Amino acid sequence: MKNTDALIEKIQKCNLQKKDKKALLKILQTNEPDHSKFIETLLKILSVGSKITDLFDVDIGEILDKI
Repeated sequence: MKNTDALIEKIQKCNLQKKDKKALLKILQTNEPDHSKFIETLLKILSVGSKITDLFDVDIGEILDKI
């Protein structure tokens, strides 16, 4: 997530619901964006995250740290 500004622009232009956009933008538009929380929120919006992370007890932050 090297180019946060470009990601913010794309989110603003996408077809997500306003509440979902707002949730993602709120995370990214801070001085130090929490990328782990962003990915977790995105997965939940896509209806993937909550089921997978709960089922397998996945820690997104831990995965990101290894990349």
